[in-house]
Amino acid sequence: MEEFPCMKKSYAPRLIAADFEVAFPNLQNKLYEKFPTITAKLYELGKRKKSKDKLLPSLFELINESEDASNLGAFLLIPYLLNVHTVRSSHKKWRLSHVEVRDNFIGIVSDDLHVEEELKTRQSIKESKKLTLQPYILAVGPTLKNINRYIVVINDITYSFDTVLQAVDNCFKAIWVMNAAYAPESKFVWTFIQKFCYELNSPHDEVSNCILSLLTDVEQE
Repeated sequence: MEEFPCMKKSYAPRLIAADFEVAFPNLQNKLYEKFPTITAKLYELGKRKKSKDKLLPSLFELINESEDASNLGAFLLIPYLLNVHTVRSSHKKWRLSHVEVRDNFIGIVSDDLHVEEELKTRQSIKESKKLTLQPYILAVGPTLKNINRYIVVINDITYSFDTVLQAVDNCFKAIWVMNAAYAPESKFVWTFIQKFCYELNSPHDEVSNCILSLLTDVEQE
């Protein structure tokens, strides 16, 4: 964070949003405009998938909950709609599960007392795998229907948000403004959001067939 000392300030998210607007005019509200148009479709596609993950059935219950809970469920379904892939570090490689992809996109923490423990655990895991810790999101609450707040984590700095849309939007913009990379575990999820919601392209994009397929699926009536 030495390269971006302002990131330690409470007003950092506003600076990130301003910098993003300068770099990418007219894209400031894209996530808020486009993601709600595909939540129902994501739930529909998700119900066709099979998984041993015990959390998956509870995601479908969120569609009829509050707007934020419904959006959270839709975001958490995206990892199941994309193929798992292999992550490589300097010393080894391993094939991810859908759960690992989901947790590295938006992790679930039961309460604020466990947030610090979760931050330390993630840092330790990344170090053991020789991977750099990239920005990610934590949803804090006793159940998926009762999330109290969302945290965007950038290195050792945390920012709190009221809704999952705010958290995803700010995390995405921070990655682009700071010229950071997507976490390798969740890069397909972020790339889908980048392509569909923000309509952004970069020379470093890794657009797999599963991303292209999902982009096509969500746009079909």
